[in-house]
Amino acid sequence: MKIPRSSALFVTGLCMLSWALAQQASKEEPSWAPKYEPAKYPPGTRPHTKYTEVLARHKGHGDWREPVVHDNYFDADFVSMAPGTKVSARFHPDTRAWWIIRDGEVRFNIEGQQPFVATKGSMVQVPLQTIYSMEVPGNKPAIFFEVNIAKAKTLYVKDSKPPEMEGVTWIPVLLNRKPHPYGYENKPHINLYELAKDPAYKGSRFVHDDRGVSNNPPGTRVRMKTGTDLGSRLH
Repeated sequence: MKIPRSSALFVTGLCMLSWALAQQASKEEPSWAPKYEPAKYPPGTRPHTKYTEVLARHKGHGDWREPVVHDNYFDADFVSMAPGTKVSARFHPDTRAWWIIRDGEVRFNIEGQQPFVATKGSMVQVPLQTIYSMEVPGNKPAIFFEVNIAKAKTLYVKDSKPPEMEGVTWIPVLLNRKPHPYGYENKPHINLYELAKDPAYKGSRFVHDDRGVSNNPPGTRVRMKTGTDLGSRLH
């Protein structure tokens, strides 16, 4: 049965009136909410970091570190280590760390894994409470992008000497430590150049963690083959 136009308009108006009355009856008084000044970039960080400019700023130096992201979520730096440099055995009790090798080689020794050498294009990760150490072999510096969760803690194994830090006294502790499994898409080591050889490769997730995610986005294969990209996205 066809409803007369006047009846349809009446019903529509009645519905709108009912909605307006309901809104008025339940109208909430406004509350005060804080409005902050726009966040500023932490000292040493920039809106845009260009790898070639990073290298130019540190030309002629073997050991250096430049912050890229330092906020409430991530600490991420470009790092260079001179040949022969060693990172003593250590672990992060609550966070997962990962690295993207940009140049040179880094030998990783990760608890529960066979030692391996990461080269340009390698992505390496270590889960929480897992002991690892690093060393730069050969005669060429290693340059990599290092990421960890903001304000991550580092503990050192008994035979490793902790660094001297102002206001810090190192004491022995027992944590009932248990190396965290990799799980999900997490792997100790992949190499983006090797993955890019597969015509079907369209990107993948590398880090899957409840506090951080790192993806190799779609188009990674094309960028790798043209030499325009060696990074991943942080979330």
